[in-house]
Amino acid sequence: MTRLFVGGPLILACLAAESLFELVSFPNLHHLDLADTNLDDTSMAKVAMLQSLRVLNLGGTQVSDGALAQLAKLQQLEELVLTKTSVTNASLHCLADLKKLQSVDLKKTQVTHGGVVKQFGPKGPPFFIQY
Repeated sequence: MTRLFVGGPLILACLAAESLFELVSFPNLHHLDLADTNLDDTSMAKVAMLQSLRVLNLGGTQVSDGALAQLAKLQQLEELVLTKTSVTNASLHCLADLKKLQSVDLKKTQVTHGGVVKQFGPKGPPFFIQY
């Protein structure tokens, strides 16, 4: 399996961080969509074990700055969606470690233009970023 969609209203109530341990049984997982689930920063250690991930959607989850430190371990990550999360300017430095990153969606977060310029300079990051 290379793609897994886990989000949605039916999953929201029953998906717990403890259930993520089963994800590690999919070492070739490239695309993981956990949008609109109740996952938070404590769940990201398990997600970070999926070293083959290229696309990760955490939009609408309870993740914050603490999650990005864990996600910086995903060196194959190309696309990251963090819309409607509690991510702030404070964790933008973690994105700089993701050398294959091409796109980050940070709409409806606490990230500001000033924070992006402070972290990446006036030309911005080496990847496409929305905020």
